[in-house]
Amino acid sequence: MVKQRMQKMESFAYPVTITRKRGLRAIYLRISRTGRVLVSAPAAMALGEVEHFVASKDGWIRENLAKAVEYREKLER
Repeated sequence: MVKQRMQKMESFAYPVTITRKRGLRAIYLRISRTGRVLVSAPAAMALGEVEHFVASKDGWIRENLAKAVEYREKLER
């Protein structure tokens, strides 16, 4: 059984939801279709490491958030 713990990180221009999971070895980043930034990280990983990872992916995140906005606008037409 994988235990999870969720956190919100508000040190960026966009909200980031972190899900901590036991047994996870890598960190995963995704943008939902609704434009939420979701990070899955190992339970033992320090918050500073997660923040550093997210900061290093800032360009990719902003690019994909723009795509998510376009996607939502398309759906609303």
